[in-house]
Amino acid sequence: MPLLELDIHPKLVQYIKLAEKQTGLGSEYVRAPRLTLVGEERERILKIIDDGIANRPALPDYLNIKADALTVEA
Repeated sequence: MPLLELDIHPKLVQYIKLAEKQTGLGSEYVRAPRLTLVGEERERILKIIDDGIANRPALPDYLNIKADALTVEA
């Protein structure tokens, strides 16, 4: 839930960019007039992101799921 609550803050772009950096998908660089996060705020957001990464569920390899395995019987 803490990760989901990050999207209601005016610094959403900075939070997304920091999450991209933490997952290895990008950098935390943002264009002006935005500024990268610093200090206590950056550490607080990093903790939320890192806790989310550490507790994310393991998902199956969706490319190897057969269509008939997805059929739900009534």
